[in-house]
Amino acid sequence: MTYKVYACESPSMPIDIDALRHPLTGLAEVIPVNMPFGTPDREGADGEAVKKAWERMADGDAFFVRSGDITEKLLERCPKVKIVTVHGVGVEQFDVEACWARGIEVTNVPGGNSNAVAELAIGLMLDVARGISRQDRRVRGGEWASCRVIGRELRGATLGIVGFGNIGRLLLQKAAGMGMSALAYDRYVDSAAVTAAGATPAGLEELFQRSDYVSLHLPLTDETRRVVNASLLARMKKTAFLINTSRGGVVDQGALYDALVAGQLAGAGLDVQDPEPPLAAPKAKDLATLDNVVLLPHCAGSTKECQAAIARGGGEDIARVLRGERPKSSVRGQIMSRK
Repeated sequence: MTYKVYACESPSMPIDIDALRHPLTGLAEVIPVNMPFGTPDREGADGEAVKKAWERMADGDAFFVRSGDITEKLLERCPKVKIVTVHGVGVEQFDVEACWARGIEVTNVPGGNSNAVAELAIGLMLDVARGISRQDRRVRGGEWASCRVIGRELRGATLGIVGFGNIGRLLLQKAAGMGMSALAYDRYVDSAAVTAAGATPAGLEELFQRSDYVSLHLPLTDETRRVVNASLLARMKKTAFLINTSRGGVVDQGALYDALVAGQLAGAGLDVQDPEPPLAAPKAKDLATLDNVVLLPHCAGSTKECQAAIARGGGEDIARVLRGERPKSSVRGQIMSRK
């Protein structure tokens, strides 16, 4: 029997189909499908694309999802599906409870993007510390002033890591190699484990007070939504920077805008925003209007190595479930371990 695995992607969020196919060879047919985020009633071309994707996926046995939402209404159309796997770690675009109610496995690929994200976090720190993007804009505008922006070196600075999972630990290693010391906060990681890894355990408020760079590596949950609020931002040094490569929703962006304008911190490097993509219409408190903010389009995992590793890892768990085996990276187990 040949199963059908639908690879849900979009032009801006492609999947390494060859890497996904490899562990499924001889077991399942991998079928790419264009599925933007949203539901079929979304206006415009994206809504029409979602409608076509839902119609096509009705006979699917598994979904590997980089782009698109897995909702109860979609699952009602798909009686054969056995596993839904996210291209990465966060499953906020899935109705996980609806999957579980139907006996559908929900898995992710932890660690697949860790190195890529940790490297980009370092890149954002270097950018905001040295004004790289700011200097680039000025040179393109015809200005040549070597000392207009006086940057700072990372060596000797204190890095605060919020969320000490795979990415946070890799970031610690890379930062240590650049001569930085680190504080770490994660309510689900024992202090002894933080110390053993080479960081100093700290409470969240203490971390924001003492750090020169605060780097966020949190999943987006009800617990973490807008956890970085006006109160925490007010505790930062005026010379400090906020780095976010996790999810835009963990930061109160209005509060961040106010803090940056007020000079409560020196700047921010953001790979993620809330919502994504940002609203097209002009809005109040627009971070894009601030010169001390570096904005990227949620591209931390966009490396060839990362894309291949995630697709291969996702395909391996899909293959396990289709063969009647237990998956390696069940989201249920990860969620239960944090309760």
